Amino acid sequence: MYRYLIFDADHTLIDFNADEKSAFKRTFSHFNAAYTEADIHRAWVLSYTVWAEHGLNDIHTERIQKTFHEEYVNHLPDLFSRIKSELYIPASEAELTRRFLTELNAQSKVLGNALSYIKTLAERYKICIATNGLYEMQSSRLQAFLPHTHAFFVSETLGIIKPNRAFFTGMLTALQAKAEECLFIGDSLTSDVAGANTVGMDCVWFNPKAKQLPEGYTVKGQIEKIEDLQKYL
Repeated sequence: MYRYLIFDADHTLIDFNADEKSAFKRTFSHFNAAYTEADIHRAWVLSYTVWAEHGLNDIHTERIQKTFHEEYVNHLPDLFSRIKSELYIPASEAELTRRFLTELNAQSKVLGNALSYIKTLAERYKICIATNGLYEMQSSRLQAFLPHTHAFFVSETLGIIKPNRAFFTGMLTALQAKAEECLFIGDSLTSDVAGANTVGMDCVWFNPKAKQLPEGYTVKGQIEKIEDLQKYL
């Protein structure tokens, strides 16, 4: 029924939460900062707090649509300023930002059996990955998947972020495909499902916590683990 299976990356194929915590640990170690697991958890909580304060959750707004990638980098000095107020680190916010971004460029932790399942699917379908983020970072984090991928779409190179309709029409143009030939799989209702809905592309909501589907979103189905996608193919 489908020629193209298009997967979101973070929280669908790869584990951003684990990657971010690991990047904090390696960053702190690089600057010889003493830390505990509680410090890492606190840094992770502050990361989400500062991200929200910079409006980076507001992906539907015109400002974030235009400045997402710039703001992605710019929020980090504020984050490390907060972290430094609670944990002694002998480095500046700028030095910490550069190192943290370097550490986030490491290969990511795969969620569950996603990699082996993608390899199996690639024998029958053209596999694509579509992600918001910085190209260098996402291409490094997804390096295990890319040999099995037909196309890789990153918002920084497209110049627009999900869920903007232009992101999805840009993918279809690049693939020379029709929406009905594609199935989008992602965890975010506001980014993945909403974006696919704008172009009439079927989508499956990756919903490992079995949350209730809110009104206003159309999905072909829901899955709690990636292998469950088989029932919709």
